[in-house]
This record gives sequence, structure tokens and C-alpha cells, in this order.
Amino acid sequence: MSAKLGLLVQSVSEMHQLAAEVAQELTSGAVLLLQGELGSGKTVFVQGLAQSLGVVERVTSPSFTVASEYEVRGHSEVVTLVHVDLYRLEPGSVSQDMAVRDTLERANEEGRVTVIEWAEKLGEQAPAKAMRLQFSHTGVKTHRRVTITKDDS
Repeated sequence: MSAKLGLLVQSVSEMHQLAAEVAQELTSGAVLLLQGELGSGKTVFVQGLAQSLGVVERVTSPSFTVASEYEVRGHSEVVTLVHVDLYRLEPGSVSQDMAVRDTLERANEEGRVTVIEWAEKLGEQAPAKAMRLQFSHTGVKTHRRVTITKDDS
């Protein structure tokens, strides 16, 4: 069964608060698939999520390395946050990228949370059991709409 929730986020601090609420629900092996146009809040969300999980390093989009791993210090089940950004990859080449393949193979491992930006580029390779977050602009410069779909099965 899937649950869907749509939210209006009006600032960076509200995006970080949403990320903190999501972080409280995360369990070991969780996968978050983030979709949305450029500048719609995906990376800001990941930064807030990392902060809530106790990551001390600065989180940026790993656009050139595709994937970055961070040590989690503030969660009882999660020890590693994996942040993947598929922006620079063409949809057909995603399966050819070694970092992406390794990340997908290890996504549900104990102690990991995997967050993938531009997840729409995964196509059929996207993990089935994942929380999906769709980010979009609203027409107001600082506001974003975030729709969260969670597969509870």
C-alpha cells in the first residue's frame, strides 16, 4: 500500500524541518528517490537530512563524483548516508556508471540510507521499495511543493 502527502514548503528552514521529520522515520537500508527540476530544493533537502542525521561534513551535490558517502553520528540504525546525484548522466548511461551500479546493489544494506537526486533517470532500475519525493516550483520564488509517496508494503 502506498501513502501520499503533498506539502508546501516556504523557506530553506522549512525544507530542513521537513528533512528532519523524514529522518526520524528512516530505518537501516532506506532509499529516498528525489525528483524535480533544477533548483526545486532537492539538494537543500539532502543537506537538512544530513544535518538531522548528525553528519558533520558539508553536503554538496556530488555532480562530478556522482556519489558521496557521509558518516552518520546521530541515528541508532544508520551509520552511512549515501548521496547520489544523477544530474550529469544521460538516462541511458546510468546503468553504465560503476558508482551508480555499486550504490544500487548496496542500497538496502544494513546501516545505510541512500538518497538519489534526479532519480527519474534510473527508469526501471529504481529500487521498488523506496520513499519518493517530488519537488516542484510553485511560482513564488521561495516556495516549493514537495509530494512524498511512501510504499508501505
